[in-house]
Amino acid sequence: RALRLSEQLEAGTVWINTYKVFAISTPFGGFKESGLGREKGIQGLKAWMQQKSIYLATGNSVNHWCD
Repeated sequence: RALRLSEQLEAGTVWINTYKVFAISTPFGGFKESGLGREKGIQGLKAWMQQKSIYLATGNSVNHWCD
C-alpha cells in the first residue's frame, strides 16, 4: 500500500520503512518549487553543465552542401 501511495506523491524522495538511506549515485532534490535543483547522480551533474557543439575543419576539403 505504501509503495502505491509513493508513486502518486509529488515528492523528490520517499522513504518506506527506513529513513536517510542514500546511495551516492542517487539523485537528491526537491520537487516543484522546493529546493535548488538536483544533487548527486547524473541529474546533479547535468544541472551544472552547459552543452556545447564544436565544429572543427581538419583538412582542406570544403563542404559544398550550402553552395
